[in-house]
Amino acid sequence: MMIKPNILQNINFSEVKKLFKELVRIMEKNGNYADVLLFGEKSFSISKDKIDISVDRSEDLGVKLRVFDGEKFNVRSITGINKQKLLSLAQELGSLNKLFTIKFKIDKSKISKHFSSKGKINALSVPISNKVNFISNLQKKVVNSDNKIINARVLYMEDNETRIFVNRYKSLSYEINFCYLAVMPFILSDNKDVRYHYKGFFSPGYEVTKIKKKDFDKLIKMSLAISRAGKIVSGK
Repeated sequence: MMIKPNILQNINFSEVKKLFKELVRIMEKNGNYADVLLFGEKSFSISKDKIDISVDRSEDLGVKLRVFDGEKFNVRSITGINKQKLLSLAQELGSLNKLFTIKFKIDKSKISKHFSSKGKINALSVPISNKVNFISNLQKKVVNSDNKIINARVLYMEDNETRIFVNRYKSLSYEINFCYLAVMPFILSDNKDVRYHYKGFFSPGYEVTKIKKKDFDKLIKMSLAISRAGKIVSGK
């Protein structure tokens, strides 16, 4: 089994947990406490205004193995999931002698659970080109809504967080997804200074882009109201 960081979404939780249970068994052969933690982060964003557009992405996936030998935690970690490397590290940690210096108490109740937060539309299934087109069209729509709106920045973000934790008694995992859309119109006020309005939308999935007409109209209405608002004079 080998999972590279760029395919975080393809993790098979049951298979990974099975492997981690085997690693724990190997690391505890001398009676030490052991656990394994997988941590994964995947993010993607698009930002657009009248001047330019930027697309950013990042991904991180790693595994940490720990053994408590009676005095301290001994830790080994790798990037990605490589079964042979993990087995080798588990054998290394499993060879540590138990020192009995500190008594380590753990919860021995057995728990196996998985939690997943997913939206109605999986953002990972939507092509990047579709996302870029949506952001570009939304930015143009905001700017073209009124001649007082001289620019607008639209930001789309999506994030995935994955964790798997396994020890002798626990087998826990979760996968949390969220998408965020922000629209910031820049308005030329009646006083000829530039002001801005801000509206954010949040959802577990790509349905965050399904902005209702009433919400869009309210965004524009509030922006224009800001352009007409008088300035607050200090001391009054």
